[in-house]
Amino acid sequence: MNTETEVPMPAPFLEPGEAERDPTIALTKLLRGAGAVLLLSSAATFLLQRWNQGDDIWRYYLLIAQTLMLEVAAIVCGTRVRESRSARTLFGLSLAMLPAHFGVLGGLIYSRFGLDHSATVLPKHVVWIAPSPESALITLAIALVVLAPMAYFALLSLVRAEAARMLALLFAMNALLLVPIRSPSIVGLEFAVGVLVLTYLESVPFRRSVALGTFEGRLVRIMLAAPVAILAVRAVTLYSPTTFFIGICLVAFGVALFALGPAIARRGATLVQTLGALTTSAGFLLAAGEVVQSLGVARSLALPLVGFPLAAILVVFGRYAGAAGANYRRAAVTIAFSTAALNLFCETVGASLSALVLGLLVLAIGTYRKRFPSIAAGGGLALAGLIVQFKHAIDFSRILNWGSLSLLGIALVFVAAYFERHPDRLARAVRAFTRTQQRG
Repeated sequence: MNTETEVPMPAPFLEPGEAERDPTIALTKLLRGAGAVLLLSSAATFLLQRWNQGDDIWRYYLLIAQTLMLEVAAIVCGTRVRESRSARTLFGLSLAMLPAHFGVLGGLIYSRFGLDHSATVLPKHVVWIAPSPESALITLAIALVVLAPMAYFALLSLVRAEAARMLALLFAMNALLLVPIRSPSIVGLEFAVGVLVLTYLESVPFRRSVALGTFEGRLVRIMLAAPVAILAVRAVTLYSPTTFFIGICLVAFGVALFALGPAIARRGATLVQTLGALTTSAGFLLAAGEVVQSLGVARSLALPLVGFPLAAILVVFGRYAGAAGANYRRAAVTIAFSTAALNLFCETVGASLSALVLGLLVLAIGTYRKRFPSIAAGGGLALAGLIVQFKHAIDFSRILNWGSLSLLGIALVFVAAYFERHPDRLARAVRAFTRTQQRG
């Protein structure tokens, strides 16, 4: 007689991907996806169609009603049906409609409080007009009161640990759509601010959060970028982008590409960062050139105002470029050196002084590190600046021409005396700078 008790075998462990092959689960995923597409399509057609009845305020309240309906459906699905995936889908859709709400509210605010009043004739389906200033402000207040708790409740179901912080960030990023300005140049600055903020968040705080590393967390992070993308698309499709707008957008995109390069492609991080640096440089040249031209800057100042800041940008990039940092610093020195040398042809006091100071700096670095190319280049630039400055001192009887040489000479003597008296401080400063660049 067999006295052993048969123990029922547990269900076999499902390997990743086996559950998805279940027909029921596949069907429910299909239905959820189709429902999400239909809801988003409904919201899009609602925003674009031209209704014959009611004003734009009435139309916007219908949008609020639709979002409330999504929120209620999510709650019912989670509490009554007890199906969390569908509930999270509905909560996510209600949260994804925030940029649409703020876009419409921005149109209503702009219709009564616009600061630039663009002359561009816009299609009727993208124009939202408030009957009065009071109605625009009241609608904005009602919307904020309704949307804030709805968004917070949705975030609790998606990223509970980060709900409060993400709510503040979502409303802050969407607030960019409320700025009553449509000038592409100003919008470009808004776009740059938004991209730089998102870049910082992605590179530091978000990486430390477990909740934001989940699938739902990644979706919420994508929603943060939606208002910034709407700003750019609106400026390009509805208005006439300026050179400054294109340049400043390229700068922001390039900085983001450089900062997130290691996270985007670990093996090809150097290539991605190089692409980001090139994009930033091209954008800066476009934007700075437009500013210099529009302000009517003197020819003797135009080149330094473009070249020297670009060199400084590359120095900063070199600090965070790892092993490739030396290449960025060489490029920065080359640009600064070329800027000072070419600017000598303007034959102004400022041009000769900048060449003289930069040449002496390169000469001093080369002398300290015993590098002949730096000694030769710095000495040549300093000599050229001195010749031009000396010529000015002879041809033009102004105190600035010879007085600047006297002040610069006195300053150099004092610097030499200081370092001769405290050579250890110079050595420590050089070692600290070297370690900083190596850590970069």
